[in-house]
Amino acid sequence: MDTKPISDMTREYVHPPLNQSIGPEDRGYWLEEELLEYQGRKILCLHSKAGFCRFCDGNSLSQLYTIFVKGYVIADKYRITRHGEVVSELQSIGDGVERGEVEREIRERWGTSQIYFD
Repeated sequence: MDTKPISDMTREYVHPPLNQSIGPEDRGYWLEEELLEYQGRKILCLHSKAGFCRFCDGNSLSQLYTIFVKGYVIADKYRITRHGEVVSELQSIGDGVERGEVEREIRERWGTSQIYFD
């Protein structure tokens, strides 16, 4: 996943491979994208899902689910790189108050506490 600034407010976002296992079989994870409607705009969210996870301390989880909030979609999948990668133009989510509201929406919709903003 790569980003390249377009202006002070927006950047290009290269979409990662989706709906396929990434990484070693016993520690792999899946990525999915979904758009969140928020105050008349669309926010690109990247869902990372890992099955059975074992940590170094011996603890484990049956599933680890994380959401990465990539930003407001300005231009969705508007070009393809010479390597075949799909690119969108995104704008970062604003200040702490706005991020808090978006995080609350995500928690209500998808029920996860693992939320990270780019």
